[in-house]
Amino acid sequence: MTTSRRTRTTGAIIAAAALATAFLAVAPAQESEAVTIRRAPAPPPSTTYAVIKTIDVGANPVNVAVNDLDDTVYVTHVDSRILTIIDGVSGTVDDSISLDDTAYAVAVNQEDDTVYVSSEFDDTLSVINGSTLDVVGVSAGTDQRGVAVNQDDDTVYVTNFTSNSLTIINGRTLADDTTAVGNRPWGVAVDADDDSVYVMNSGLPPSNPPLDLSIINGRTLASQTIALPYKFEVVAVNEADDTIYVTGPFAGVVFVVNPRTGSIGLIIPGPGPAGVAVDQNDDTVYVTNSRLYNVTISDGRTDSVTDTITVGSSPIGVAVDDFGLNSGLAYVAVSDDSQVSVIGRVAPTVEPTPPYRPASQVEVLVEVLNDTRHPPVDDSVVQSIEFGTFTGTGLGKVAESRWAATPDPAGTGTVPVTVTFLGGLTATAGTHTYSPTPEPVTYPPGPPSIVAATAADASALVSWTAPSDPGSYPVTDYQVTASPGGSTCLVPAPTMSCEVTGLTNGKPYTFTARALNGAGWGAYSAPSSAVTPESPVSAALLISGTRGEVRGKPGVIVTGTSTGFGMGAILRPWTRFPGQSAYTEGSASILVDTAGTFTWERRTGKKIYVYVKTPDGTVKSNTVTITTQ
Repeated sequence: MTTSRRTRTTGAIIAAAALATAFLAVAPAQESEAVTIRRAPAPPPSTTYAVIKTIDVGANPVNVAVNDLDDTVYVTHVDSRILTIIDGVSGTVDDSISLDDTAYAVAVNQEDDTVYVSSEFDDTLSVINGSTLDVVGVSAGTDQRGVAVNQDDDTVYVTNFTSNSLTIINGRTLADDTTAVGNRPWGVAVDADDDSVYVMNSGLPPSNPPLDLSIINGRTLASQTIALPYKFEVVAVNEADDTIYVTGPFAGVVFVVNPRTGSIGLIIPGPGPAGVAVDQNDDTVYVTNSRLYNVTISDGRTDSVTDTITVGSSPIGVAVDDFGLNSGLAYVAVSDDSQVSVIGRVAPTVEPTPPYRPASQVEVLVEVLNDTRHPPVDDSVVQSIEFGTFTGTGLGKVAESRWAATPDPAGTGTVPVTVTFLGGLTATAGTHTYSPTPEPVTYPPGPPSIVAATAADASALVSWTAPSDPGSYPVTDYQVTASPGGSTCLVPAPTMSCEVTGLTNGKPYTFTARALNGAGWGAYSAPSSAVTPESPVSAALLISGTRGEVRGKPGVIVTGTSTGFGMGAILRPWTRFPGQSAYTEGSASILVDTAGTFTWERRTGKKIYVYVKTPDGTVKSNTVTITTQ
């Protein structure tokens, strides 16, 4: 971390305030004046931003801070009073800490890994040892909103919303002091290069306005203000060029001012801007838009929105890893989705398909552009791969940082390959050249699979399933052949059964099937199990009856045998008592068992005449007379 100091003049501040008022009133769309400072080179045109990972962190995450030195990410949850700790190297939740009161804003001292969490409804600032996770409570004023750390001298600044003050804490001794600021202070940011402290005074009722930005000298506590026309809450600073970014969900804009140079600008991200963060390496500005479910990414050199990326429902806090292994990644607290979305710049490249993958696939390597390593990415980072106007099929992750898709098989020539990433943005990965169209090769279908063969009188009913490979053309017909003898049946597709006739009863047969398409007959299937046709057996019923006890009362018991009936056949009883002239059909369903036998019972002490027959009346048993005891 640099320790150089830059001076700020009162004249520059007054000029900035005047220019701000004129700019907002007269030319809100004008770009800011150029600032000559060190800039990172513009990224190549084949790159874009993507949501490279989503991390489930629990309900209502609101704010995020990153320790650049070890890539640890800290997330506050306003309702559950929890601080979630993410291992940025693996992209997974490492731990969580329960706090005594509402966890709102969060900041981290990167040198000693001390974490500071403000409390919106208490006067205690939680001070957490990032190594041991021990928590100490420090009095820091009432209704705390923002917290920031000067990384050069370990000073901690906490805004006190209802008492209109700024608490200043020595990060080494935890001794504290207080200085007055404007009305309803909310966000706070520190420029460690010159010890400037920026406090956004939101000016909420009952004393609305004023709305202004306090600029405090961290060594002398002398302060100046810049009046603002909107209600802003959040403030961020680019330490490389002293540019200040302020925003809030009610403003609809991001106000940009550089007091050192007098440059003024506006960024218009859309409705509901909630959080703002700056990548100190390349001046990229990230703004969360809580109402549009997205993050706008702006070029800090031109104050213009360059990309808009969808991250989820109600994004609020955002922080950037400026230095560590994950340098260049932005972490967004997506409140309604209970997750942190990680945004990174990615570069897709068409790669040669390895010999162990299908030649029809095209592989795309996706690199995350950061300083030292490839961070972990979700399988869903690549949403689609387009070949010209055709969207590739069979999209899937085939290796770390590699995805594959199949181009349009009928495509010709050379077409651009475009990758759409999670978040909605696209980048060109290169080109794909289709192979020359080969001469068509036609082949017949594969064999069907026999499902069943059921014997009948001098015939058998055979069924099958379609071939797994239909061949070059649709299947048009099926043929079944019996063995021995060679009797056949032929049916058009898609019929999947037919009856082979002309068989000899008492002789076992097996059956094979084959399919036909425009290229000819395919191979025969494996043979079915053997079945034997039989002459039909005449159906007959024979019953006898006795007296006996039926459910504890006098009754009659009729038993019978059958031939020519299958298991589960249903019969009906017919009865007549002395003095009756006709038989009456009973309501009972008499079930024939596997042995062809059946039983029927009825309570009665009278003489009774009984026979049974099929429901359609085609087969009737003998009649039995059962006398009284």
